[in-house]
Amino acid sequence: MPDKASYILIRPLENDAGFVAYAIGLDGCVVEGKTEEETLANIKAAIAEWRRPEPELAGAA
Repeated sequence: MPDKASYILIRPLENDAGFVAYAIGLDGCVVEGKTEEETLANIKAAIAEWRRPEPELAGAA
């Protein structure tokens, strides 16, 4: 599984309802925003969160 986005795709939603962004290469890393700038900021935050390691489960073997 890749650990970084190959690129970011931002496209408008239908009916001028904002934008959607995909971090290509990071499964499930998709966000929306009202403006392109907001959407770009949201996808950057989502990529940072996606890369954070998950906390280990207590008592996991």
